[in-house]
Amino acid sequence: MKKIIDIFALVILALVVSSCSREETTTFPGEAKKLPDQEIWDFKATTTTNGKVEAIIRAGHMQRYSKESRMLFDDGIHVDFYDEKGEHASVLTAASGEYEIETENVKAIGNVVVVSDSGITLYTDELYYYRENDRIISNTLVKVETKEGHVLHGVGFESDAQMNFWEIRQPYDGVAPGVDLSLDRFEKKERDSTLADSTELEIELEDPDTVIDTLVIEQ
Repeated sequence: MKKIIDIFALVILALVVSSCSREETTTFPGEAKKLPDQEIWDFKATTTTNGKVEAIIRAGHMQRYSKESRMLFDDGIHVDFYDEKGEHASVLTAASGEYEIETENVKAIGNVVVVSDSGITLYTDELYYYRENDRIISNTLVKVETKEGHVLHGVGFESDAQMNFWEIRQPYDGVAPGVDLSLDRFEKKERDSTLADSTELEIELEDPDTVIDTLVIEQ
């Protein structure tokens, strides 16, 4: 009888140990670290519409998450913007950023600086670029330096990517003389219907002959 009890006790102990082991190794959904589908160092991407370059994005390190349709940049981001004639218009730099593949919008985070070729410089901590209407927007503290030397501060900023028409939503110390704050420039112009309405995103390394991937996004 004692032998049977001892065997029964061992079975119970084994079940308890097994249960504890399973509890310690159980991983709940969402707890595991999400791994990127693709990583590129010395990243470079060029966005074009109808053959015209709109922006060139560079970053020290890119992580791409296909299911979330986005790319993350955690080692600096540098974006050159071009106008409708294909001429360089402004440059954006930041500590990190995100790129939404479907919308082609860009989010810049940390030490954001935008310098336009027309002489306007913007400083802020967070900035969004919306490609659909060619706008850059910040909802946080901003500092703007004009080409005439005026320094303005406020909360919230809105402009076209070339920074030809801009405004500080809540300025602390007025508006620089002669600055056109018209938002008409923000209206998206109609594209030539005779041309293919598509945007090509070419992802490549610093070596222009080494193409990593190409995405064609139909609008």
